[in-house]
Amino acid sequence: MGRPYDAAFFGALVSRVAARIPGVAIGADVMVGFPGESDEAFAHTVRLLEALPLAYLHVFRYSRRPGTPAATWPDQVPSAVKKQRSALLRELAQAKSREFWRSQERHELQVIVERRSEDTVVGLSDNYLELELPGCAAARGELVWAIRPCAPRDG
Repeated sequence: MGRPYDAAFFGALVSRVAARIPGVAIGADVMVGFPGESDEAFAHTVRLLEALPLAYLHVFRYSRRPGTPAATWPDQVPSAVKKQRSALLRELAQAKSREFWRSQERHELQVIVERRSEDTVVGLSDNYLELELPGCAAARGELVWAIRPCAPRDG
């Protein structure tokens, strides 16, 4: 794709950031099916993503855009292969998200209250975890501290 970095640089950067900032939520956009993406290249991507301390993955499929250089390249990846690869990476994304949630258990997190019901507030932590805080009386927009976030909404 003509990026000025490679997988080794990206992996080292993510690892350095995670080592220096405890609890940081690092996300990555991951495109599958770019022209020329072989089974071996995809497997390398999967291994890299599995190894990195990522909290979120945004997975999407390459789609041909007329007028772009890649639209005319040979070795276009078939739609069925792109669909299969994106499904596999979405499963990995869910696993990475659950792993990140578990890593934050019993940690004190700063949360901004986004909405409230009668006896519960919902807010977003400083590392992007949506938390329900039962019994909290804070108003929308207030910062509060929370310990041990609840489970992610998707399980």
